Amino acid sequence: MTFRVSESYVGPVYDTAFFQETLGSYGLMDFRMGVGKEVWTASLFGTNLTNKHAGLTIDNTVFAWQQPTITRVSTNQPRTIGIAFETKF
Repeated sequence: MTFRVSESYVGPVYDTAFFQETLGSYGLMDFRMGVGKEVWTASLFGTNLTNKHAGLTIDNTVFAWQQPTITRVSTNQPRTIGIAFETKF
């Protein structure tokens, strides 16, 4: 049996699109709890448990249409909870 809880903290980030801006700091919490025997493992997992919507970047140059009056912010993945089954062969 395994159990893990983790917290990742990222401090403020300075990013530039048309203008330099400061993206705030954030923390993300994950967990995983699993059982296994020999070649198989079954786990219950959760990522971003607090459902934090963190700004990761404003440098979204892949968009063909940009203008200085619009700042697009890329965010992280929302809360995700699931079950994973793994085997070795």
